[in-house]
Amino acid sequence: GIAAYNGYGFATDYYGDMVRYKNNQLQWCGNVREGTAVQVTQILDGNGNNPYINGQVFKESSLPNYSLRNTDASATDGWDEQSTLPFVTNYLTGNAQVSSFYKYWKALNASSLLSIPDARYYTILIPDNNAISNAVAAGVLPSYSSWADANGNITDATKNSQVLAFIYNHFLDGTVFPDDGRQYITVDFLNNSNYTVSTLQSYTVNNETNKSKVTAYKDSGNFLNFTANDITDGSTTLVKGSGTVQVERVFSGSNIIGPRCVIHQVNGYLNYTVN
Repeated sequence: GIAAYNGYGFATDYYGDMVRYKNNQLQWCGNVREGTAVQVTQILDGNGNNPYINGQVFKESSLPNYSLRNTDASATDGWDEQSTLPFVTNYLTGNAQVSSFYKYWKALNASSLLSIPDARYYTILIPDNNAISNAVAAGVLPSYSSWADANGNITDATKNSQVLAFIYNHFLDGTVFPDDGRQYITVDFLNNSNYTVSTLQSYTVNNETNKSKVTAYKDSGNFLNFTANDITDGSTTLVKGSGTVQVERVFSGSNIIGPRCVIHQVNGYLNYTVN
């Protein structure tokens, strides 16, 4: 396990859902939410040795819970699969280190401007307070006071698209990347030196629409990093990507397991500029 994460190790399962483990106990999203764990015990022969030549086999004490179980007799389903938007909101509410990001998120959410499709796999990057200050200073993000009032009411709707683009550029679509401390980026049980995915943000240039893209990789210390990619058409750069962020190893801030997703607190921000 990783000391900064209270000794937990992290991985993704066959379906791409994230799981954390410690002391022979496994927890998926539903287990974390309800405070339960799946106990695993290695299968050994009569002499206490591993009888298998191609790996180890474990038996589980119960099935994993991908979602919180619903015991309400009137409920149609026996589980409660939390939507992505309230999951992120709950995270932001409880993490003071990303309170600046939360102010923007809260105002957008109050005006029903956020659109985060469910039933998708996400890695969600949340820039910390210092990163938000730097983004405002660089003009990448409007200052909060120039966009909304102290009560969270948007006062300059012309800046909505800029704020939304900033947030959507930090929603990586289709893959869950755990900060697992290993050397490679592992996706579908294959080890990669890096792996590129799209975000939720689109840019249209010359009547051509493309999603912005982000590449995940590990540095020499096996820390998880993400860098913004250019959007190109042949040798022409249509949208310039800039910025590299690193996951901050904070137990209450990163490797937060959600419904088909994970949240990481990061030390910077990603930006895209149309040429």
